[in-house]
Amino acid sequence: MGILWRRFPPKNINYFYGYRTQRSMKNQQTWDFANQIGPDMFIRTGFFLFLISAFAFWFFDIREAIIANVVAMVFGLTSGVILCEGKLAQHFDKDGNPKG
Repeated sequence: MGILWRRFPPKNINYFYGYRTQRSMKNQQTWDFANQIGPDMFIRTGFFLFLISAFAFWFFDIREAIIANVVAMVFGLTSGVILCEGKLAQHFDKDGNPKG
């Protein structure tokens, strides 16, 4: 999904496609910035999940592997959102205006 998202980024603020948080949807500038870094988050998370999944299914039984994948997915997506929100906070104030 991250590769498709990078190839076909959302052009306008919407509620269906793209990196959608309160901060990213403040204005077009925050939206564009978030949707430039969002695909990288998804690609990294996908790679991380692939590695965890391959490792888990290779070394554990199916039940433990599924649990490991669910934990990894929650951790990966949560950390990705935290990183994206942190980058938005570095570049924009709470109202969506550029800093500096």
